Amino acid sequence: MKRIFAAVAIAAFSATLAMAADDPMASRYGNTVVAKGADGKEVGRSYYNADGTLTRKTADGKETKNTWKLDGGKVCITQTEPAPPAGTAPVCLPFPGAKNVGDSWDVALPDGTKVTATLQKGRP
Repeated sequence: MKRIFAAVAIAAFSATLAMAADDPMASRYGNTVVAKGADGKEVGRSYYNADGTLTRKTADGKETKNTWKLDGGKVCITQTEPAPPAGTAPVCLPFPGAKNVGDSWDVALPDGTKVTATLQKGRP
């Protein structure tokens, strides 16, 4: 369940369009997407790369490696390490539009959980 939540959260947090018209994810590269639950506690951080990879770190210190891609009006995340169970499908969520560093937005996950994502400048 944690893997599914992490993958869904990653997908949800990738919902930012960049200022660069040719790459709608450009504002993510070199920055951090921080996710917080309804209680305001941090759930995790996502780090997107221009090569279509990303790393997700949960608040409890666990890390996953993933790939991402835009697919129409959705962003889809596939976990690669640790390897998910065979047959695990990518997690795809709607891509809600342009965001800038400092913006926060609400994300409804497929299981009904709601989180808030914030695009923060830089990476730790």
